[in-house]
Amino acid sequence: MIEILVTVAILGLISTAAISIFTSMTAAYNKSRIINELREEGTRVMSEMETLVRASENAEGSGSSTLILTLNSGSLEYQQNGQCKTVTLSLGSATADKNNYINKALSVCEAAAIGAGELTNTNRTSGVNVSALTFSVTGSGPKVVKINLILEQGLDAATRQDYRASVNLETTVSTRSY
Repeated sequence: MIEILVTVAILGLISTAAISIFTSMTAAYNKSRIINELREEGTRVMSEMETLVRASENAEGSGSSTLILTLNSGSLEYQQNGQCKTVTLSLGSATADKNNYINKALSVCEAAAIGAGELTNTNRTSGVNVSALTFSVTGSGPKVVKINLILEQGLDAATRQDYRASVNLETTVSTRSY
């Protein structure tokens, strides 16, 4: 009888340890997956913004969440966006059905504007929330633009701690002198 009690107690301890390990591994996997999704979205958006800065002959908007770029008319980006001379990148505010997002506006166009709108996934559950976006512009010849971007899970994503994460991305890129 005592042997059975000891066996049940040992099995109970082993089961508790196994469940604890499984729960910890699941939480770590969820956090890692969320961080990878945020980095992937952030890298894509940063790459698009870097490309626009490189194709520009001027940049304005230091210390704010708005950057105004003047594209060079000989650049591929100018041709692809409907021959729009001015691109404005800004932080858009959350609404009932959208996260905070990065907006791309086109103006001074010679043709129909192509590619304006949100750069980030605005879905409040599966998308990303842009919690910070800042631009710093320095230099007098080619302008140097420092971009700082903080992304987190969508505003309506799961609130469990292992489903919450944020990613800080930063880059510095210069306009080209054409």
